[in-house]
Amino acid sequence: MNAREIFDRLLALPVPRRLQPFFTAHREKLLYFFFGGISFLLSMGSYAVCLNLFCLRPLAATLLSWIVTLAFVYASNRRWVFRAERKRGAERRRQILAFYAGRTVTLLAEETIMAVFAIYLGLPGIPVKAAAQVIIILLNYIISKKLIFNGQR
Repeated sequence: MNAREIFDRLLALPVPRRLQPFFTAHREKLLYFFFGGISFLLSMGSYAVCLNLFCLRPLAATLLSWIVTLAFVYASNRRWVFRAERKRGAERRRQILAFYAGRTVTLLAEETIMAVFAIYLGLPGIPVKAAAQVIIILLNYIISKKLIFNGQR
């Protein structure tokens, strides 16, 4: 089964069929939200493990959670959310570099949020991380949609 067909096959089931027009109209955003939720859980889980199990400071835990989550996010965004065509060679490297550059910018934004609110203001790291993730997911969607995977269908 083609991986891109997974969500189409789910829509073919009797119950979701009624939702098909809505899903078709909003497919990209819904899939981004779905995979964003998975990446949120992956990011939060790896952050909590780094913070509590490995006793890392919030900024180091944030960086490691970002690294753990990034490969999953690129693959899901390219393949399912934005349905980007498979690129080869230099085009593929440019796309990957653009993706990582965009994510590096939002990582710096997330690190700034963590530094200001968790370290300087002393707020609890987990709620700050959760709020930061909401902001970062929205920024990442805009960057991916407009700069990296635009017009890829």
